[in-house]
Amino acid sequence: MRSARRLEIRIALQLQQIPKTLLIRFVDCLSSAITKMPYPELGASCPCSINYAKSITVPPSPLPTRIGTNYAPTALERLHIQTALVGVDSELVRLDSALTQLQAAQERLQLKRGALQQYSTAHAALLSPIRPMPPEILAAIFEHLLPEHWYSKDQRSRMLPSHVCKRWRALSLSTPHFWNEISVMVDRRDIIRQLDRAKAWLARAGGCPLTVTLSCMEPKCQAQWKSALDILLPHSKRWVHAAIYSRIPDGLADLKDNLPMLESLQTSFAEWPVPAPFESAPKLCQVYMKACDLLNGAGLPWAQLTDLEVTCSSVQQSLAILKKVPNVVSYKVTLSALFDADPIAVPHEVPPLRLGNLERLEVVGQDSISGFHESLELPALIAYTYEEPGEGDTGWSLSSLSSLIARSSCPITDVHIQSDRAAGKDDVALLFQHTPCLQTLYICMGGATSNNVLQALAIRPEATCLAPQLRALFLHYHCDFDLQLLANIILLRCKPEEGTPLKSLRATVEGHSMEAIGALDKGLLKRLHEAPKDCIVQFVDLDGAVIEEWGLQDIALSFCDLDAKGMLLSHGRPWIPTETRYGRI
Repeated sequence: MRSARRLEIRIALQLQQIPKTLLIRFVDCLSSAITKMPYPELGASCPCSINYAKSITVPPSPLPTRIGTNYAPTALERLHIQTALVGVDSELVRLDSALTQLQAAQERLQLKRGALQQYSTAHAALLSPIRPMPPEILAAIFEHLLPEHWYSKDQRSRMLPSHVCKRWRALSLSTPHFWNEISVMVDRRDIIRQLDRAKAWLARAGGCPLTVTLSCMEPKCQAQWKSALDILLPHSKRWVHAAIYSRIPDGLADLKDNLPMLESLQTSFAEWPVPAPFESAPKLCQVYMKACDLLNGAGLPWAQLTDLEVTCSSVQQSLAILKKVPNVVSYKVTLSALFDADPIAVPHEVPPLRLGNLERLEVVGQDSISGFHESLELPALIAYTYEEPGEGDTGWSLSSLSSLIARSSCPITDVHIQSDRAAGKDDVALLFQHTPCLQTLYICMGGATSNNVLQALAIRPEATCLAPQLRALFLHYHCDFDLQLLANIILLRCKPEEGTPLKSLRATVEGHSMEAIGALDKGLLKRLHEAPKDCIVQFVDLDGAVIEEWGLQDIALSFCDLDAKGMLLSHGRPWIPTETRYGRI
């Protein structure tokens, strides 16, 4: 070390004696020589480089024409082959070594990548926009994802937010209305878990109003039924919605005078409890029950009921129920002649039953409903719905509806009809003559009904405009559907100079197939394009999906979404002429 140090000092002293110009020239020459030295490429020695693979070549065969034959080489040829194999074997050893290094490098890179990915994921989660979200907004999101109907048996969806993370669990458990829907189904199985869950949810709900569902359809489960009542009945003063189905009428006596908040009720009893537990509920206004339960000694505050849904009812039973509810505002009934106690009896009411507060009537006709509409007078009716789930003759007709409207002199604005039967021109025209305030018409009927509707709505110089306030129209498409007439109605009714106050129209046509509607010509599309921007025209298939593939979007017609049933959406919600209900029986 000392000798090397002395050599460095000696060289430095000698360099000091060399002229500066010569020293600079020497350094430049040395740099140029170093630059020109033949260094091997980096890729030639690194097994991870593509150049390394390119540097290895396959030698030419000494006997290319003999490959794959039974030829026996001579001694000289054998020598050439052995020489070639020595070189190839050497390259194979190099390649095997390189592949081993590549595999080891790949494994290390995978480990590094996994560590970096874990790092990235963990830190990116800190930047999630949901982290700084206020708990009030997060709670509102949780509430939006809860089951739609309060009687739903799906408990898992209500518990999911509490199983995500510590923060979500704390928020979920501290939000009372997440846990205010209690459901206990008493059956032969062990219900200890259901009872424990009911206790836990009652504790989490705090003082929040409750929705309660109780069911016991096994008469032999009296002990389990009593255990469930012991847990839920002490909280009856906070019940707002209740559904009770039981073949055991005992145990409900404590509910009497202890239901100050109860608003809606669904029940089904083998025998109506005594004393009547719901008769003194001061806020009870909505009831959903079978007709036989309502007429089998049901103790209810009939005068204060405003919203009634009745299933499994005959015409006679339905009229008998309506006599009990003079202040009803919304009435939905499923009618069937199978429940007629006296099929020979004539159900007509003479004079017709007058209900001065009934605004919404929804009728589901399963078979014969003759006499129902003829027995009513509804001066306040604004929304009417009729549906036929089957194909049999129910005795309903468009003329019976028109007679009801004319007899009632009601300001009806919404009509929803779904039936396989056809309506004639005169019946359609009569309906429009009695509905000057009509704003929404959903008519899905067979035959030429759609064309009859269009012809009635067509503006003619010699006639007055029917349904001048019509804003939404839903029609069923058939093979003879007159699209030109539809275009005429849209264009004429949307022009202020035609003397009609209508300036916008939303028309929906339900078609059997895209090919059938695809016959629209360019002239008709151009005419539809001339409609005002706030006029919406859309075509849907039988599943309610909007048909867009055949070109309406090409002319910038606007489309609105439909739900799975093909109902027209307004502001993201399906157009339904009756109010949203809590559930069905």
